[in-house]
Amino acid sequence: MNKQKVIQIYRNYLRPLEGIAMFIAITLVIHYSFRFWAYQLDFIPFADFVSDARIWLSGLAFRHTGAVLSLLSLDFTMNNNTFAFDSGSWLAINTGCSGFKQFLQAFFLYLIYPGKIKHKFWFIPLAMILMHVANIIRLTGVGITMYWRPEWFDFSHDYVFRFTFYFILFLMWIWWEEKYRLKAKENENKRAGPIRLIKKKFLNNSRIS
Repeated sequence: MNKQKVIQIYRNYLRPLEGIAMFIAITLVIHYSFRFWAYQLDFIPFADFVSDARIWLSGLAFRHTGAVLSLLSLDFTMNNNTFAFDSGSWLAINTGCSGFKQFLQAFFLYLIYPGKIKHKFWFIPLAMILMHVANIIRLTGVGITMYWRPEWFDFSHDYVFRFTFYFILFLMWIWWEEKYRLKAKENENKRAGPIRLIKKKFLNNSRIS
């Protein structure tokens, strides 16, 4: 197999997978790095800041989830970051439900991922806001489950609603990939086109002379 054929195979079959491979790799590295930082290092050297941030974020998620559950006409009381449902079940929002990890995932994923910095200045804050929205959707879903089918808590919490974050991260990645990274590369290639032609013509003339 010659070099030209290898290049052709890469362009036709492997290049389309390049972006998604980067997305998966960066996401996994951030995920396991966070787990190591949290469980092995206890968030050192930012332990106090992280603790305060997670407490604040969990309180915010608690209030916003309560507002959504109220709109859905569920009967419950709110106290100490806990929903006590009239159906007899309850749901506590602790610091693990704060969405702090997902904020960091969104921030570092789009910071590291290729693309122009000028777009990242607004895209990254938007991604972090959407991570909060995803958290509210997740907690609301778990709350509804606890109200009607508390025996389904483990399944809904650990599997069904956990992937809300990654689903939104992936949708935003598609947006970024198609709208900004690939489009920017196409524009660069278009701008480089005439320059390449001039260089080629210059080299041909040099060979003739």
